Amino acid sequence: MSAILRADGSWVSDVTRLVREAGTEAAPGDVVPLATFLSLAGTQRAGVGVWLAPDNEPGQLAPYTNDLALIAVDFPAFKDGRGFSTATLLRTRYGLPAICERSATC
Repeated sequence: MSAILRADGSWVSDVTRLVREAGTEAAPGDVVPLATFLSLAGTQRAGVGVWLAPDNEPGQLAPYTNDLALIAVDFPAFKDGRGFSTATLLRTRYGLPAICERSATC
């Protein structure tokens, strides 16, 4: 199991599970691709995080910003800055806080 370094400097166990396969049943604590998240019924979204790929439109999450458990932004390559653009949009246009946590296994 990996750990997450929180913004306050403390470490916590990482219990999230990244589900990349379409059609896999999502459970609380899972992080699923945007298309999978959007296909879930309202009650199925509880406790489920969303994984944004570089080509995803973060505005699709606007109706769900108060209910999101977690947003993970993908950085497919070291020099790929689209993740920073996505994070800026989430913060400035959609009012999400700028909290950054990093997995100890990155």
